[in-house]
Amino acid sequence: MSGFLELNMGEFLSLGYEHTPDSITTPENRRITNVNSTTKVSADFNDLNIAYLKFNVPGGVYLKAGYVETDVDVKEKMASGSTYANVSTEGSLIGVGYSQALQGGVAIRLEGSYMELDDVMTSNGVAKDGATVANGGRNQIDASNLEGANAKIALTFTLGK
Repeated sequence: MSGFLELNMGEFLSLGYEHTPDSITTPENRRITNVNSTTKVSADFNDLNIAYLKFNVPGGVYLKAGYVETDVDVKEKMASGSTYANVSTEGSLIGVGYSQALQGGVAIRLEGSYMELDDVMTSNGVAKDGATVANGGRNQIDASNLEGANAKIALTFTLGK
């Protein structure tokens, strides 16, 4: 579930902000080592924030473009005992939708969007020149091509109309 605020800047343009506090969780990746211990890693994308411009086309259709930021919380249970720092990333969003006015300032929206996020990297905190067998060495997680499609139905209420 998400919430948003929009400022109408005329008949065709709106400026908006959307916040999604719910997490999007990736599947868990598991690896069993040669000493029968299991490493498990997944990630949660938390606190998705989108600042956007919405261009209203006559007939209820609209186009949307925006800036996205989110936190990536790394969930790990490492055989080595290593932990990884959480990181933040940003990116862009484009979308298209349809809005239908109902009664009393209420409207319903149908929207589809596509989001791309910047690559992220996090490590176990061991410096490259400080890696030893005793400390498990330096391990690094790199994630690239972070992208996704989204579809939603939104019920809106307009104040001051």
